[in-house]
Amino acid sequence: MDSFHLVTTRTALIALAALFAIPGMADYSPVEIASSLDQLPGVWESEGYGQILDISGGPDGRFERYEITEMSCLRVAEGTLEDYQDAIVKVLRNRESTRFTHSYPGVLSTYAYRRLHELPSHCKNGGTALSADPLLNFDVFWATFDEQYAFFSERGVDWQSARNRARARLNATSSDQVLFETLTELVTPLCDGHVELVSHFAGFNGAINPACLDGKPLLNEIMDEFARQSDDEDAFEFFQRTFVPGALQLIEDNYIAGRMKSAARDKIVWGDLGGGVGYLGVLQMTEYAGPDATPEEDLGALEPALDQALASLAANHALIIDIRLNTGGYDQVGFDMAARFADQPRVAFTKMARWGDAHTPRQVHALNPGNGLRFNGPVVILTSELTASAAENFLLTMIALPQVTVVGETTTGVHSDVLERHLPNGWTFTLSNEVYEAADGTLYEGHGIPPDITAPALRAADRALGRDAGIEAARERLEHGAIDPGIRGTWWNPHRSGEGYMFDFLAFGAARYLFVTFYTYDSSGNQAYLVGQSQDLTNPLVIDVGTTEDGVFGPDYDPGNQKLLPWGTLRVDFHNCMESNITLTPDVPGFEGYSTEIVRFGDSPFVEQPCP
Repeated sequence: MDSFHLVTTRTALIALAALFAIPGMADYSPVEIASSLDQLPGVWESEGYGQILDISGGPDGRFERYEITEMSCLRVAEGTLEDYQDAIVKVLRNRESTRFTHSYPGVLSTYAYRRLHELPSHCKNGGTALSADPLLNFDVFWATFDEQYAFFSERGVDWQSARNRARARLNATSSDQVLFETLTELVTPLCDGHVELVSHFAGFNGAINPACLDGKPLLNEIMDEFARQSDDEDAFEFFQRTFVPGALQLIEDNYIAGRMKSAARDKIVWGDLGGGVGYLGVLQMTEYAGPDATPEEDLGALEPALDQALASLAANHALIIDIRLNTGGYDQVGFDMAARFADQPRVAFTKMARWGDAHTPRQVHALNPGNGLRFNGPVVILTSELTASAAENFLLTMIALPQVTVVGETTTGVHSDVLERHLPNGWTFTLSNEVYEAADGTLYEGHGIPPDITAPALRAADRALGRDAGIEAARERLEHGAIDPGIRGTWWNPHRSGEGYMFDFLAFGAARYLFVTFYTYDSSGNQAYLVGQSQDLTNPLVIDVGTTEDGVFGPDYDPGNQKLLPWGTLRVDFHNCMESNITLTPDVPGFEGYSTEIVRFGDSPFVEQPCP
């Protein structure tokens, strides 16, 4: 590596900066003044991410960027401020110009830097020199993970012990091949698809190696099929050029009524499955405008593609969204796509980055209903063990919506943006340093998002029969039971005025619940209510309900003192989202079970969406 240039890949852009706020820095004024980099000369340290940015301002301003650990400071990029400014958006500073933030196109987060008085001592005089020394390169690699990687505990790795074992294999004369093998063996136990190492002679991905294929039947089948062919040079090329088209052809031939339609360079496909159910396949979260398209160009291509697809699917009352073959792309693409299914503002997920022994403050990402055509009917999302990265973050957003059911397999479990780093010998590597949590605080990194209903994804045995178990399970769910969120609201029997029912949906991470309250009377004629909840959203539905006791009126009320006493069951059979039958079966003496027809208050302010 003879010189350093501005890196403009998606992963490198993310690596340039850090997250939003500074713990314990209350003396900083708010970052709210629009600015540009030429107005911010000086030395800046990222909050998290291990970055130093040295800016010389003015009309001919330049920058130098360094990647730091406690033992190294490697200069990895330099260029004009104009180049850097063109790669970022939304530059804001505080009043004192001691802190600034910015974002990147296609990336949801805000990143922040704080001013330093001067370059750290190990960054002066050019910082860490370029070197092929295997021990130095090992130490920089290990230290970067030690200071930035966020999931050693989740992935069950003792990083210090791993260092001691691995470094003992090296000495000052170890070959590049031995160094590469040592580094890859060091990170293999992480089984993290966002951990990669690229040398001048080989590459490594943390998920595609034999040690990490246990419990991954689809990935194993794809690797076996790749090994038996000779047209494609690597497994990912085989996946995209051969496996994905084959799977889509199977769906079109056996399930789609007519031919599949497509947009966004065939990355978004759709068709009618019949019976009022539509199919929307989202193959990637990137390259909608071309393989070298900018995030802005991809986002621009997304909107008309979604309008076209949703207009074509508008006659359907339910939709299956297939992300089983989607390995990621831009988070913003998935977020904008999810907005087309939102009915009201909701918290989708939170995000923070590792920062020393703690984390940056959480940034809350709220989903608002999107512009353009929207779909608010029941949605089933198909997932597989291949669903990863930005596709998982799309899923993380969608499971906050009450009308969504997930069918398929547990996803990969790699949500973090990738942090790209460099070694003194010119090799590059990536790692996961960001923590995404669902709205309820659930962390799925390293575990994956589980489905509500399990169905194998595109197994070889099924494909040989022209069968897609995921689509069949999704249709079964939609045709024989998925309760429509349109039932949300207040219900009653007009001939039984004085009692009534309320139904609502709430999402807690991947879990979705139907809540019911029955306003009625006890056996002595006093006002009372029965309450219950169910995570099973199959129609008809039987819910255990109960009454409460030990509550008090007024300021002395303490929910911790309240007890829920079992009462019996409530069976609800929704004929549609305006008519239903209720059957009450008590388990306590003094009550007699009965059934009644109820209807929804059509003009009630609680009605949030019409029947599909």
